[in-house]
Amino acid sequence: WIPTNEWLQEWKSQLPLSTTIRLINAVLSDVLALTDDKKSNAEAKILEYLKTPLVGLLPVPHPILTRRYQENSATNLWFQRYLWSVIVL
Repeated sequence: WIPTNEWLQEWKSQLPLSTTIRLINAVLSDVLALTDDKKSNAEAKILEYLKTPLVGLLPVPHPILTRRYQENSATNLWFQRYLWSVIVL
């Protein structure tokens, strides 16, 4: 199997990369400015910069949604089979 360019583009479009791309775009100019001097300690400067709080760059996370268990015949059957497999094995 050889991946085609069309397949790769379709697969890539389905990845949830918006948050990562937003973060990279926000810090890219600052990181490039830290590496302009071509000194050996540029990596340490970048690490120190990334350790600072980057508040406001990323979207606010969604609230955690909790759901209560709703009993039905399918989940009961699954649970019974699972429980017996644990007991027997």
